[in-house]
Amino acid sequence: MTEVSIFSRKIDPFYQALSVFLGSLFFIFLFRIIEWVGIAEAKDYLPWTMSAAGLLFFAILNSILSLAYENQNLYWLKSIVAFILLVVIGGLVSYLISGLSLNEAMSFRWLYIVFSVGYIVFLTIVRLMRKIVLIAKKQDKALRGEE
Repeated sequence: MTEVSIFSRKIDPFYQALSVFLGSLFFIFLFRIIEWVGIAEAKDYLPWTMSAAGLLFFAILNSILSLAYENQNLYWLKSIVAFILLVVIGGLVSYLISGLSLNEAMSFRWLYIVFSVGYIVFLTIVRLMRKIVLIAKKQDKALRGEE
């Protein structure tokens, strides 16, 4: 039995976003339970922290998993829509749980902006690396006379 790498699996960006969102919710409620038990104290902006961490995780994971897709344009479209949904829904849930708006939650607005720009940069770098590898493979085949 051969093992299939996670980097070669085609995982839909919407499933990735859903997984990240559910993971963020899990950690928000885990820390709230820890606070309720009295083990540690969580700050009011904890939901915003978990939401921002989820965005960064999604950006990195989604960029890496884009390597498995042949149709990069469709993947980008789905990925960007999933990222926007994750930003909006994660922000709404963070607001509802914490009671703090994005402007009141310290500098999380800037984190959202930086992670959004960084996400586009990650996608671009991975796509560029993929193109370079494909060109190198094509030239390698041509040098060997396989084409």
